[in-house]
Parts: sequence; C-alpha cells; structure tokens
Amino acid sequence: MRGERNTPIEVEIGGQVYRIQGVGSKRYLMELASYVDRKIQEIAEATQAVDSVKLAVLAALNIADEYFRMKKDYQLLCRKALDKLERMENLLAEVGKE
Repeated sequence: MRGERNTPIEVEIGGQVYRIQGVGSKRYLMELASYVDRKIQEIAEATQAVDSVKLAVLAALNIADEYFRMKKDYQLLCRKALDKLERMENLLAEVGKE
C-alpha cells in the first residue's frame, strides 16, 4: 500500500457517517469500514442491543478476538515452517557429509 493516496472519504458505520483517511486506496478504506459495519450489525442482531457505544465496543472485542486468534495461528505456522526448514537443513547437511 505504500505510495497510495491518503485522501479523506466518507463511510457509513453503524448508521453514522464518518469522514476517514488513511494509507491505502479508497477501495481498501471502504472495505475496512464495511467490515466494521457488518460486525456491528451482527452484534446488534445477536444481542438486540441498541446503544451505539455498546455495539461498537462489542464489535471491537470481536474483531480483537479474531485478530488474536489469527496472530496465534500465524505464529504457530511460522514455528512449524521454521522447524521443517531446520529439519531440511539438517538432512542436507547429513547428505553433504556422505
């Protein structure tokens, strides 16, 4: 995303219009806003909550949970990949000794 524009755009999240800007394309920022909006809608339907602050906090907790789970999975995959790489290097070293 480096070098992409930092132009403000308007998005709707939880029935409110926000003017946001960030590093990334307009499409990317809209995708982020849409994801957050969907999370808020899911929480609203599941909890019957109407307080926008409560919905936002619950959505943030859900998104943080997803992030932490994905981060843990990523770290596990990295460890497995490094273990396999180390085993391959050891096998190659053994073959080189023969």
